[in-house]
Formats: sequence, structure tokens, C-alpha cells
Amino acid sequence: MNKKVTNTETNTKKETNPGTKETTKELQPITKSITTINHRSKEAQQERERKFKEIIKEIESKGQSLTKATKKIGLDKKSFMLMIEKDTSLLHQYTRATEARADLIAERMVRNSHNRANDFYTDSEGNLKPNPVAVQRDRLILDTDKWLLSKLMPKKYGDRLTLEGEVKGSAPLTIENINMILNEIKE
Repeated sequence: MNKKVTNTETNTKKETNPGTKETTKELQPITKSITTINHRSKEAQQERERKFKEIIKEIESKGQSLTKATKKIGLDKKSFMLMIEKDTSLLHQYTRATEARADLIAERMVRNSHNRANDFYTDSEGNLKPNPVAVQRDRLILDTDKWLLSKLMPKKYGDRLTLEGEVKGSAPLTIENINMILNEIKE
């Protein structure tokens, strides 16, 4: 997998016309290929690391998904995943970024739940009326975000129920014990 690196340079040309002074004219920039680099070269590795940092920044600061961030920055998602498989420090950076993204979603949920901007509207007669469509839309958005958070960070934002109690060990129930319990219930 080779990648071309390009460099833009400005080309100038001297024009001379008979009977006039020599002038310098600026031409359009010329784009030419400097070199074709190997995807395993140091330069290519540095470019991938730069893109990795930009992807992490997109996830942390804007709450974007990995798919959107990799498309925006221009790094293949598979390459990104290979990078975090090979280097545990990159994996830790990605983990922290996903935690920050979840916190951004939670903050957005709180902000949106307190927003009452579209809860009411004014009809043609000037009466203030409730807007059930906007309220239902807001509820759908909040429920979707809540579901997403429960999947992204189940330990922190999930609806996990813990059951505590003691189980007493005793002999297994026999038919006689069951009949005795049933008789007690009937009485």
C-alpha cells in the first residue's frame, strides 16, 4: 500500500517582449509528486500517529463516533484498530476518549432535558398551547441517548440491578415437603 506525498511549489516565468522591459509573471501552482513512500516507512508511521491524535481529539472534544472520526480525518478504521492492538498506550488513550465521549453525551442529555424552548407554541389566535410533538421528540432523543450510554458505558450509566441476600443450604425438597407446604397454604 503506497501513498503519494505531494508538494506545491510556485513557478515563475520571465517574459520578454521586443521593445519592453523584462517582467516576471506568477503562474499557477504546480503540484508534483515528490516521492512514493512505503507504508512501513518512518514518515508514514508519523502521519498515522498524527491522524490517530486527531481522531482521539474528535472523539473526546466533539463526542463523535469512531467511524465518523476516522472518515473525517482520513485514516482507515482497520488501521486505527491495528494501531491500538499493537500499542497499549494508544489503547488507553482511546479508552479515555470513549469515556470522555460518554460524559459529553450525558451532559448533553441533562442540558436537553432542561430545555423548554419548544414545549409551547402560539396558535394563529395568539393563544399559548402545549406542543406534544416537540415533547415527544425530546423524549425520543433522551431515551435514545440513555440507551446509547447504557451500551457504551454499562458500568457507569447502565441500569444494573444488584441482588444481595443469603441462600440457606438445606436438604432438597421432597414430594412430602411440597405436599405439606401446599396443605399449609390451603388452610
